[in-house]
Amino acid sequence: MDVFGLVFDIKRFSVHDGPGIRSTLFVKGCALRCGWCQNPEGQEFEKVLWYFRNKCIGCGECVQACPEDALSLNRHIEIDRGKCTKCGICTQVCPTEAIAFDSKKMSTREVMEVLLRDDLFYRESGGGITISGGDPLGQHEFVRSVLSACKEAGVHTAVETCLYGSREHLQALMPFVDLLITDIKLHDPERHEAHTGFSNATILDNFAYVSGVGKAIIVRIPLIPGITAAEDNLRSIARFVKKTAPAAPIELINYNHLARDKYRIMSRPYRVSPEAVPFSPRQLQVFNAIIESEGITLYKEE
Repeated sequence: MDVFGLVFDIKRFSVHDGPGIRSTLFVKGCALRCGWCQNPEGQEFEKVLWYFRNKCIGCGECVQACPEDALSLNRHIEIDRGKCTKCGICTQVCPTEAIAFDSKKMSTREVMEVLLRDDLFYRESGGGITISGGDPLGQHEFVRSVLSACKEAGVHTAVETCLYGSREHLQALMPFVDLLITDIKLHDPERHEAHTGFSNATILDNFAYVSGVGKAIIVRIPLIPGITAAEDNLRSIARFVKKTAPAAPIELINYNHLARDKYRIMSRPYRVSPEAVPFSPRQLQVFNAIIESEGITLYKEE
């Protein structure tokens, strides 16, 4: 039986989501609410209506077509999300696709038809397919179906997850996963809850579980100025990883502020200081040295 899921992107020829040339499937749904999330459209478990000002010609077709009076036109289109029922009529009449949903429902078969277009590249480069999000645990049945289809096709699989989810759901994915890429943002549970909405107890517990399953693991730490990019936090995470999964390398991910525009489009606040900028090569060297001083290998893309 075909399983359906909400997909907000499929990125082909990716080289940063695991070894070799890959395609990355982005699925909707994540329980955490990290204020710096690069894919905020992936957090919600339902499709969301987006408005792109740069595409809008101000024709008002969407306003006239909306049966709920959820749209209005001043200088730009304004969406009353309390009235919007996500019927999609506005997206059908917009001539420039200035108003559109952030995701679409796809079946395992439909997804695999796209992913396997590059099967030759996967095999020649040692690559494969990565499932990200959002978080794959948010749509575990759909993700399990896609992973199973990948293994049937003989394709290497990777899953990017924050590990905040049901142990049962995580266990169901493991037989079909070759590489687990997980991010640990903050080691202190109170700081983690303050910045993501939840304690990290479940995350650390699930990490201890997957470390004993025998899968390859890469740990990522996003370097967020004033939040995660602190020596005490980096050392605490490194010591936890060394104790729990000593063979797992750590990859430090430099801060990237390019997602700010997505928050504007979604009418949501971006909870990182506007003065925050990516770290310089010299600063990154300092952070890398902290990880290495704790006896952890730094992950480097081949």
